[in-house]
Amino acid sequence: MSLEQAPWCPCSADGAPIYQTHLHILQECNHYATQHHILLEVIPDIYNPSWQPHLLASPSSIQTFTMFLQKSGAFTKLGIPFHLNLILPPPHDPKPL
Repeated sequence: MSLEQAPWCPCSADGAPIYQTHLHILQECNHYATQHHILLEVIPDIYNPSWQPHLLASPSSIQTFTMFLQKSGAFTKLGIPFHLNLILPPPHDPKPL
């Protein structure tokens, strides 16, 4: 298993190893702490074990989850929000011959 495939969350570098699970990312991961409030506004009982069915239960909760994903970059390979400048090469100005 390569380092990139390790099951440990990058936030566990600060202490004890923590498995990087979906629940960890949505509820407690320090990397996404500044975006957790987005989910808490629609699902205030996110720390209650029965919150999961509410995540995609209504159009507003789907929209909120989508906003969380866009702003946080959670569940992406780099773990940061997606921007086209991450995948597109810089513009190339052809030099006159």
